[in-house]
Amino acid sequence: MLRPRRYENWLPSCWPELDRRALLAASSEGDGFTSPGPATRLAPRTRANAEQAYGRYLDYLSRTGQLTSVDRVGDRLQLKPLRGFGEELQQCLAPMTILCIFCNLSRGVRVMDPTADRTTIKKVISRLANSARPIRDIESRMLTPIEARAVGEQMMDEADLLEGQSTRSAVLHRNGLLIAGGALYALRRENWRIIVVGKHLKLLGATGHLEFDEQDMKGRRRFGFELGSEYVARLNRHIEHFRPRLLSGRTDPGFLFLSRNGTQMFGGTISMSVKEALIKRTGKDFTHHMFRHSAASFVAEHAPEQVIMSKYLLHHRRLRTTTTYIRSKQRRAFVKYQEAVQDIVRRGKRRS
Repeated sequence: MLRPRRYENWLPSCWPELDRRALLAASSEGDGFTSPGPATRLAPRTRANAEQAYGRYLDYLSRTGQLTSVDRVGDRLQLKPLRGFGEELQQCLAPMTILCIFCNLSRGVRVMDPTADRTTIKKVISRLANSARPIRDIESRMLTPIEARAVGEQMMDEADLLEGQSTRSAVLHRNGLLIAGGALYALRRENWRIIVVGKHLKLLGATGHLEFDEQDMKGRRRFGFELGSEYVARLNRHIEHFRPRLLSGRTDPGFLFLSRNGTQMFGGTISMSVKEALIKRTGKDFTHHMFRHSAASFVAEHAPEQVIMSKYLLHHRRLRTTTTYIRSKQRRAFVKYQEAVQDIVRRGKRRS
């Protein structure tokens, strides 16, 4: 069997002139005479995903001799290349990942060509959504928020016991703070990465507050909440004692979580730091994004009647999105509650 070809994600600078101009127009901030482009309404991460999906599709079209001259971006969404693109992705990617790529591709075309006929790709997405199922066994790798928080706090306690002003203790405390924070607040990785002390994070004695603007959030809506006193104490300890060790006299970039070199952490660095620490201490391959699965599942299992609380905890627009984060027996608890409510509504309608 031939090994699947590794794709190349075409950067916008390599796109054909027509496509590049369409992206620039969609990304225009506008001025007093023109309105902002459609892409400006997307969160930065969403916009990047759309660009990557479209760049990947252009790479496929180029390699297969289907990158022809068109009058508008929407003309590239023909059934034959879309089918071939999907079949190639199936050789190396999971079904849910392929679905996400097609959704991002459709979103990218929508902002670059708002009047495009996207009927074909919508049908493809609908078929993929009906057949795609998660293949990763998340349930066996799951940690409860209580377990994850205990690991994070243990790591921070160990860092306090390490002698000397070593970078090792600072990294250990930083990773423990990330794990405990993920267990308590279930923020997306990108939000942890961009936290700036004094801007997003405001501490006053034993109290603390996190506030994110619209452009900081995936859903383009403001989000803020109070921090617990115990976590605030850990934050103060990190900022005063451990964070300066990572700076080592360098210019302070202001970010709460710093790399070993005193710079802003990459998203991949955060993921690997959390994953490796949890594998070592629990034996479970628990990723950073699974904090969000863990939070939704914990609420659904222990208080199914309050499952809507998970929607606000994860900052989702729709409860339907939140239910996809609920795992196995926790999902059954939610379904059982939902069926009970529907039964009560049906009986009430019959009486009336």
